[in-house]
Amino acid sequence: MQAPDARRLGATVLTGFAVAGGAPLAVVAVSLVGVAAVPPRLLVATTALGLLMFCVPLAVWLGYARTVASGGGLYAYVREAAGERAARWQGWIWSVAYVLYLPYTVVYIVDDLLPSVLPVRGALAAGLEVALAAGLCAAAAFAGGGLPRVLTLLAGAEVVTVAAWAALVLGGSHGGPVVAVPLTAADWSRVAAGGAQVSQLLVCSSLVTFLGGEARDAGAVRRSLLLAFAVLAGSVFVGALVLAAGAAPGGDSALPGASLAGRYGGAAAALALAFAALAAVAGLIVAEFAALVRLWRAMFALPEGKGTAVVSALFLAGTVASLAGPQRFYSLTLPPSLMALFASQAIVFATYPLLPHTTRGSAIRAWALALLACAWAVYGLVGAVRGSGLLGYG
Repeated sequence: MQAPDARRLGATVLTGFAVAGGAPLAVVAVSLVGVAAVPPRLLVATTALGLLMFCVPLAVWLGYARTVASGGGLYAYVREAAGERAARWQGWIWSVAYVLYLPYTVVYIVDDLLPSVLPVRGALAAGLEVALAAGLCAAAAFAGGGLPRVLTLLAGAEVVTVAAWAALVLGGSHGGPVVAVPLTAADWSRVAAGGAQVSQLLVCSSLVTFLGGEARDAGAVRRSLLLAFAVLAGSVFVGALVLAAGAAPGGDSALPGASLAGRYGGAAAALALAFAALAAVAGLIVAEFAALVRLWRAMFALPEGKGTAVVSALFLAGTVASLAGPQRFYSLTLPPSLMALFASQAIVFATYPLLPHTTRGSAIRAWALALLACAWAVYGLVGAVRGSGLLGYG
């Protein structure tokens, strides 16, 4: 018989889960260049500013984690601050974001990223999408309560891979990173816009809050958020240095990190880096899956087994639906998913000042943080709306 505390998770495992949610290898090898949308000489400054901006939402999550530790994660935070009705709204909106996220990210892996490595098209791509979704569902069900530990191993492998990739590229480029000093006014405008976008790449590190009910002690989630940010910030900043030093290819490359690895380490290095990055994205899908199961256990008292079955059914149904037109499915589901994500985060931030605060000063700081964090979420929400074309943009 399993001991009652056998599944209790310490800060190390929680930190690993948060790092896997941040997917540092995927950020530096896949997303950073395109999301920052700046030339290599501005990439380091843009990334540094983005990491600084991310400290605002992080501070709100840390504030909540000081008071609340529950398997309901962000839903439990809002419930503690503003009651069940507001929490239900937040939980439903957050659920929409990630029910859409799961299948469209499979499409992204198979149709956008994998063809850079292997000639995958047509029926083969369709079969791979279904197989990948089914495999991830099976892995989540099989791992069960051990899933956070599996993702911790993946997170460690990501960090080691980033370090090895950095050594390869920096050693081969024979020069320091290209950094623009001083920056012009036009440069600062681009750095500010790019930094805001980069800051939003790490939003999924908040997934660890959904493991609060399994934490070994009340402060473990808070410590893991801080430690994970340190690991993620270090990895992403090193990645920016590498991408700048190697003058990484721009938005026309689906895997700029792999392109650099190939330039300095040959085809085998490029292939290894590409598949490692794909595994990092798949790991993020599994982390989202685990968080959904824990949210619905808190919201609906849904047992873990049934929750896993429901999430799996929705995931597979979405993946099958995407086969009618993968790129159209991706373009139709990505904007509403991002809108729901940032809307749900805005609710978390807006209700933060409603938590009990011990002093007038702490209450004022809570309101200031909430306003800044809401502005951060609204920026992401507006970007998603503009990307959808709903207001005549895009």
